[in-house]
Amino acid sequence: MKLSKPFKRPKNNLTPISILMSSSVSDMNELNQSFMYSQLLKEILLDMKYDDKAKQSFIDFCRVQNSGNEQQLLRIDEFEREYHLHSRLFG
Repeated sequence: MKLSKPFKRPKNNLTPISILMSSSVSDMNELNQSFMYSQLLKEILLDMKYDDKAKQSFIDFCRVQNSGNEQQLLRIDEFEREYHLHSRLFG
């Protein structure tokens, strides 16, 4: 089938549409920020070097923060005795 006249595309007959409501766009922006920060945190935690010095620094910090809480101090002592660097959940 052959057209008798050539087809011409209308120049200014385009109507912009959006499939997202404006509230959805702002929600997506918040989601993107949340995703970005969670990825950064994950990357930082996975790239950190955990050695005996870091472990001892963490234990000292926890003891200072929990100096009046005997129950927590017992848990910190248990952590110091039983935690080994190779027993991490990741890496």
